[in-house]
Amino acid sequence: MLYLENGSTPHPRMRINEEFGDGFECTVTLKDRSKPQTEDEKRWYDQAFGKERNIMKLRAMYVPTADRARQNKWDFFVKLKYSMFPELADEFPQPFKYETIVPMNHDYDDEENMFFEIEIERPYGKIEERVICYRNNSVAEDDPAYEMKEFTDAASLKQITFDLEPQPISAEDQKERDLQEENENREREQKARETQIKLEEEKARLRAEQQ
Repeated sequence: MLYLENGSTPHPRMRINEEFGDGFECTVTLKDRSKPQTEDEKRWYDQAFGKERNIMKLRAMYVPTADRARQNKWDFFVKLKYSMFPELADEFPQPFKYETIVPMNHDYDDEENMFFEIEIERPYGKIEERVICYRNNSVAEDDPAYEMKEFTDAASLKQITFDLEPQPISAEDQKERDLQEENENREREQKARETQIKLEEEKARLRAEQQ
């Protein structure tokens, strides 16, 4: 396993440059088969090599503004539009709905402030839309005020956070990245050769002038 300086463990499928900056330090521990794994170690190896290796997790949180802080009046939901990467169809043959609406759960922080959150797991794929919606549950279902609506006001949008881990990359996008990196390396090598040729030519010119 890998630990950052603050003791946290990044997701094993996260790209190194997304977790580390220049000069960052980390601690790496090797698997000891003679000792039982902790729950954290089991989860890490499962995410790296097991059944969760191609699973991403979307965390959504909403801290309600004062006018929507009454839990018994408002319900909150995450509306998700998602499509799985096609290369995972054999591993996950059960299709997922393109659009899903998931209710959020309420909780309290250390200062007893209410917030709503939900974690949604999906195979690696593209999230085309993710929004938080609200509904007034204190009115009858046939009341127009019961209709689910998306947050659009700036004050509420500031109270919403989304976090996706790890950041998925499709096989097609990875192929494009690899090709771009190969082209960039080829260009750097070509420039280095040209620079070396110019340097050798300059040395030859100086030797000729000295003769």
